[in-house]
Amino acid sequence: MKTSKKDRSDLIVALLATAIGLGLLMIMAFTWPTDLLVERYILFLNGLFGSGIGWLIGILISPYSNNEKSSFKTYITAAQGFITGFLVSKIDKVFELVIQDLTNNAAAQQTILVRVSFFVTSGTFVAIFTYITRNYWDGFEKSETSKTTQLQEEPSTSLSEKNNENHNDN
Repeated sequence: MKTSKKDRSDLIVALLATAIGLGLLMIMAFTWPTDLLVERYILFLNGLFGSGIGWLIGILISPYSNNEKSSFKTYITAAQGFITGFLVSKIDKVFELVIQDLTNNAAAQQTILVRVSFFVTSGTFVAIFTYITRNYWDGFEKSETSKTTQLQEEPSTSLSEKNNENHNDN
C-alpha cells in the first residue's frame, strides 16, 4: 500500500518531536537540581504518568470508526460520572490542604509547579503524537483501502448494469 510522502513526513516529524521532547524532559528529571534523589524519581514518574494519560486522551479524541466513537462516548460518560460524583468530593479536601500549605511556602510552590509542568508537558507530547498517528497516518491507509475497495466494486456494478441494459434492449 502506498502512502504519500507528506503522510510519512507527518509521522516522522511527530515521532522526532515526541522523542526529543520526552527525552529532554526525562533528562531534566534526572538532572534536576535537588538534594533529594526521590524528587528526581517523582519527576520521572510524573512524566511517565502524564504520558499515559496523554496516550489515553489521544486515543479518545481520534477514534478510528463510528463503533469506536460510540464506545468512547460510553467510557467518557462513565468517567465523567465518577469524576464529578466521587473524585471531586474527595479531592476538594486534599486541594484545600495543599493550597493552605502552598500559600506561605515558596519552595513547595516551586515543587508543585515543576511536577505539574512535567505531567502536562509529557501528556501533551504523547497526546499530539497519538492523535497524528491515528488520524493522519493510519487514517490515510484506511481511506486508501476504502477507495481501493470502492474502485474495485464500481466496475463490477457498471458491468452488471450494462448487462441489464442489454437484456432490456433485447
